[in-house]
Order: sequence, then structure tokens, then C-alpha cells
Amino acid sequence: MPISPLRVSILPLLFLGFVAASCRDSGAPNAALPPQITRIEALSPQQEPVSDALWTSTNEIRALQLAPGGVWAATAGGVGLFDGKTWTKWTRKNGLPSNEALAIEAKNGEITARFPTASATWSGGKWNVETAPVFAPVSQKMSWKNRPLTVTLEGLKWGDSNVALPPESTGTHITGIVPQKNGTLLTAIYGDGLWNFDGARWARAFAVPESAREITALAGDGNVLWMGTRRAGIFRRQNEKWTPFSTSDEPFSHNIQALSQFQGVLWASTLDDGLICRSGAGWRHFSTPLLSSSAPRQMTVWKNRLYVRHGGGAVDSFDGINWTKGDLADIPRKGIYALAGDETRLYAAGWGGWSEWDGQSWKAHFDIAELQGVPVLGILPDEDCVWIATQSRGLGRWNRQSGEFRWFDERDGLSDDWITALAKIDGKIYAGTFVGGLARLDGEKWHVFPALRGLNVTAIEADGQGGARAATRHGLWKISGEKAEKETADWLDNEQQALLATKTGVWVGTRTSLSFLAAK
Repeated sequence: MPISPLRVSILPLLFLGFVAASCRDSGAPNAALPPQITRIEALSPQQEPVSDALWTSTNEIRALQLAPGGVWAATAGGVGLFDGKTWTKWTRKNGLPSNEALAIEAKNGEITARFPTASATWSGGKWNVETAPVFAPVSQKMSWKNRPLTVTLEGLKWGDSNVALPPESTGTHITGIVPQKNGTLLTAIYGDGLWNFDGARWARAFAVPESAREITALAGDGNVLWMGTRRAGIFRRQNEKWTPFSTSDEPFSHNIQALSQFQGVLWASTLDDGLICRSGAGWRHFSTPLLSSSAPRQMTVWKNRLYVRHGGGAVDSFDGINWTKGDLADIPRKGIYALAGDETRLYAAGWGGWSEWDGQSWKAHFDIAELQGVPVLGILPDEDCVWIATQSRGLGRWNRQSGEFRWFDERDGLSDDWITALAKIDGKIYAGTFVGGLARLDGEKWHVFPALRGLNVTAIEADGQGGARAATRHGLWKISGEKAEKETADWLDNEQQALLATKTGVWVGTRTSLSFLAAK
């Protein structure tokens, strides 16, 4: 059977005050700014992987360590090693216990990396993994000028003296220190580049690339300086010249919130780094000012156009060549919480109802008594019905022909009244919940899958065989009939947030990676 397009993942909207006043007063149109249109180079279709694959981003550096073999990096997307010629990268796919490396150190000739609840030591050409207590950050310490030195939240603790950050600095805290041959202490201040401390006074050090001002780590031997950043990866300074280093074939970011496919290109929204896409030419990154924000939350394809909804309620769109920033600006009620589409209408849900766009004009549905004062966080068109997902009222069903509205909630057997994902697969409605797992509507009765009780379901997709897949904060589940079985691929990150089924497999977006599971 074909993959069903009727599915929606819903991100919790916990704080509604910032839009409530403008959304509840009336259904009258609001004055709108004209959309901004930007043309980009056309994107060619991607070639999907033919086997299981995993991608992470190493742009966020957590720690750096110099060792005889080169410079090691603990990153948000694994561990990296530069041996002077090439970078080698490790993730869950090739030996690490987690994609999220938090610290790294050299001790007794061995390299040990720390992860949230494990450690891994590089020995004999492989990683030896052990469980470990929950990681707790440790302040950087050393002896400098014959006195103990410790990095603190306020600055430096040097012997008995407390050294505050430079008063003229706009940075927030110290993220790295490296003693220099001239006797000064090179210091990275997050958000404000590099400074020198001579034991009495602060002075600005040499400039850093503009993209590298958010410094997260330093390592150096007096001749070569290595610098890690929040979003720009690693830089090396040698002979007074900065050189950026990056790993090929990886996305800009990997904390995936939603997935979509448009004109053969894979699109993924991230937590706070805009959009990434995978085309025939590789990975691309799009964010502000091209987009309305760096926090896109949902994507919907309708009428050969990709619509992108942002956390603040704005919507952008893309036709394959032109980005339209601030699209749907003439919607009857501002503040869009969810998007969906069918063959004839684009649906935009908000406070107390939704609006429908047929390509020519809007029709508002804010007069349904049961939805007054209710934020609609998910919407699923289903022939003559429209399904409504909420955070506290359960699941609603409105019949277009009769105008009848009905609530389904815990009193009807639904496992939780907070709906976080919604899909129609093989003629049946599946509802994922915040703490109640997954439920399926069989006729007028809900079937709750016991194996998923207590889990937060973040996405639901058809599996192409009449069953479903459910992403949760504790792994991926395969649903067939009354059975639910957990996916056994141990390299998948458990904290899953988005799914996209294709003819050759399923894309899985997680907090620390983007993965592809090839169809078996």
C-alpha cells in the first residue's frame, strides 16, 4: 500500500501567553506585513541511502585534548581525531555509547571520552566502553606562575585571589585557558573572543574569525592553538593564521524536530539552528534572515509548496526556487500552532479553531463551541472529518457535513488527554500521547498498546505494510496488529523526535543524530 500522507507530529506549546491576547480577541483579519521573497539556487533530488546510515554534526565542540596522535575533540555529534592530515569521526554507529561526547582527556597514554552515563577509552584500535555515573562538569584547573588556578563561573580563582572577567568584556564566562610562552594566560570568554591575563591586567588578544566568537574549548602547545566553537567547529591558529576544519558529509545541526520530503530533497527542522536539507549536491543549511526564525517546528507540503511553521507562529514557504518569508500573513487569526493539508485545502490551526486556505481565500472555523478557548496543537483532515489534537482536552473530531463535534479523552479509553502525534494509517486513527504511549481507534473504541504505556510518543508513520512505526523518547517501535515491538538497532539514539517513511526505508530524527533505516 502507498505511504499515507495523513500524519502530524505535535510539539508541546507550553507557554501561550505571548500569542493569547492577539488570538482570542476576534476572528477579524489583522494588518499584515508584505511577504519577503528570496530566490536561491535550485536543489537537485537526493539519492537515498541503500543501507542503514547515521549523520551527526560536529560543529558544537565540547572539549579539546592534545595527545601524541593529534588533537582529539569531544563534540555534540561524537568524537573526532585530527592526525595532521585527516579527520576520523566516531559515533554510535562505530563504537561509541552515545553520539553526545561531553569531555575528553589523555591519561597514562590513553584517551578517555565521557558521555552522559558512560565512558569510552581508546585502546588497541577500538573503544572500550564502561558505564559511569551521570556526568558532572569539572572546572578546568592547572598550576600557573607557581599558584593553583581554577576557572569559576565568575572568572578565575588564582591562589587566594578572585579574578573577575574584564569589566569591558561582553562575554558571559570563561571556557578555556592556555598558558603562553610570554608568560600570559590566553583565555577564551564565551561570546567575546580571546583575552590575555598577565597576572594583574586583562588585555584583548589576537582577533578570532567572526563565526568563532562563541568559543567553547581551547588547547595549545605554545606553537599551535586549537579552538572549539558552539556552531562553527574547530579552528587552528598557526603562524598567525586561522584555518577552519570541518568533517565532510555532515549536516550543520542534528537536533531534529521534524522531517519532510519536497521535490526529492530531504528537509529537517532543528531545535534552534534553522533548516537543513540533503539534496543531490549534499547538505545545505538555511536560517535567519532568510527564514522568519532559527526555530522551525513543523513542515507541510501542499500544492507543490513546502510550508514551514516556526515556534512563534510565523510561516514561511518554498516553491523549489523562491523562499517566501512571512507567508499566510493574511490569515484570519494570527498565531499558527499547526499545519496540515489535503487535496483541496491547507489547514492552519490556532487558538480556538482553525482556518482553511483553498489557494484563493480563507475560511475560518472559530465558531465551534467546543473549541472556544482551546489551543489547537495538531490538525488532521480525514475526508469529511477533521481531527483536532489538544494539550488537555484529548482528541476532537468535527464532521464537515453535519457540523457535529465529539471529544475523545481518557473517559473513552484514550490513554492520555495530551496528544503529541496523530496519523491515519490503513483507515485507522493513531494517537500518540505525552505520557500515555500510543492508542489506536478501532471503530469507537481505543486500543492502547501496553508496551508503550508511560512513553512520550513524538511521531507516527506508516510502515508501508499496513502497520505503523512510533518514535518515542525511549526508542522506535514497530506496530503490527495488536503487537508493538521495539526496534533492535542499538546504534539508534533512543531520544527520537521525528519520522519520515519513504519507499526505501525510514528517516529517524533524534536529539543527537539523523538516521536512515533501510527497508528489510
